[in-house]
Amino acid sequence: MSSRMDAWPSADRRDEAAEAAIAAFSRGELVVVIDDAGNAGDLVAAAGSITPERMSFVVRHTSGVVGVAVDGRRADELRLSPMTGTNTPAAPFLVSVDLRRTSTTGISARERAATARALADPAVRAEDFDRPGHVLPLRVRDGGVLEHAVPAEAGVDLARLAGLAPAAVVARIVDDDGAVPERAELEVFAKQHGLACLTVADLVRYRRRHERFLHRVAQTHLPTRFGTFQSLSYAEPHGTEHLALVLGDVAGAEPVTVRMHAECLTGDVFGSALCACGAELDESLRRITQRGTGVLVYLRGVEAHELRADPALDAPADAHPYHVTAQILRDLGVHSVELLTDDPATAAGLEDFGVTVAARVSPMPHPRDHLPTLTAAAAVSEPGGR
Repeated sequence: MSSRMDAWPSADRRDEAAEAAIAAFSRGELVVVIDDAGNAGDLVAAAGSITPERMSFVVRHTSGVVGVAVDGRRADELRLSPMTGTNTPAAPFLVSVDLRRTSTTGISARERAATARALADPAVRAEDFDRPGHVLPLRVRDGGVLEHAVPAEAGVDLARLAGLAPAAVVARIVDDDGAVPERAELEVFAKQHGLACLTVADLVRYRRRHERFLHRVAQTHLPTRFGTFQSLSYAEPHGTEHLALVLGDVAGAEPVTVRMHAECLTGDVFGSALCACGAELDESLRRITQRGTGVLVYLRGVEAHELRADPALDAPADAHPYHVTAQILRDLGVHSVELLTDDPATAAGLEDFGVTVAARVSPMPHPRDHLPTLTAAAAVSEPGGR
């Protein structure tokens, strides 16, 4: 799991929604979580402190299907098996349960609240539940919203951030006609009922700004034709590793020459004529060597660009996660950079995560000269092309 870290510099108002939701969770209140991808919203609350009154509100304003999201460890402790043999990662539903000692039918708000609290209570064991029941557990991923950006993961993340048991009541909001409200309507609903409201993207961004989720896992010296770099490997929770090639003493230096480079097998290794990646990689390393200090962050598992991107368009290969680069730079003690990129959005993205971009410099001395025309590039890819 990630660990807390000092707040990034220049935290802005976009953190306020997440902070308000965390505070609401700590008070046992309901929160509206908007699913950016699905244009829908859920009522969520800390399962360990849900009251019958709040559960009644949940049932009244949702589809009535009440879930409790739990982490994998708790699901295993309670021997909560998948609902079907064809569960998908997107719908990790487990067999429904009722708390045995309090249930009559198990469907009342009082009984469902008791079951939700029991799912969060480490003292309650597997044999304390009847199956099937009226509360639907869901198994969330260990990385939370950083691994699966949906309301269930958001609920468990909010519980953890509030210092509570990692379990959350989750139910899809519907209107009086049973339709799923859109974002604007969900925001009005939250305001009418005095509820904190945030999007899943708000929480993703908050966690990326305030948690250290990258860990340095390896370090060595790498001789190259440009010079000898220190090579550092950083791992994400789900296993993807990124590299930082560091030359000289960069900690505290201002500004430091930095290049963000997305992995491109065809360009970096095979010198593809359809992209500038290999040329930009070489030129960036040459520039860093020329300056005597600098960092090249090599981002793996990232789409650098469309293979047939039109070089006549201003569509550089810098569309990758700025938070990864920002955390690597922070670990290296780098706060101000001379960024090798043609893309102003890349500079803005890094600054959004606390890195000062003192200057933006093209990674190539003549940005367009080394690129083929689209016609020539297309000809190479055709059968018999040269």
